[in-house]
Amino acid sequence: VLVLEALRLSLMSGTLNEIANGLSINWMGMNDGYSGKEMWKSEDWANQEIWGKELSAKIPKGILKCKAVSRDINFSSKNKIEKFRVEQKVLLNEQVIEEWRFIFGF
Repeated sequence: VLVLEALRLSLMSGTLNEIANGLSINWMGMNDGYSGKEMWKSEDWANQEIWGKELSAKIPKGILKCKAVSRDINFSSKNKIEKFRVEQKVLLNEQVIEEWRFIFGF
């Protein structure tokens, strides 16, 4: 079982609540990096209670046969966010096997 750690916000301007309330994760997905075939997708991100919590995702074992995997995070914001950072950890049997940090400069 892979576990996707809930996304953390690093917000440097504006009020945290105003920005967080206007931020939506629309969906996350994983695809075969060569064929583009969708292997997993979750659209269960609308609930604001997910922030700061660890979420489990059951990824199909067929994804292990992919030579490359692409990850997509689709989000939108009602407010301008400066220095927005997303951190994602992938765990296998409670051990971190990947850690990704994405910084958006808008």
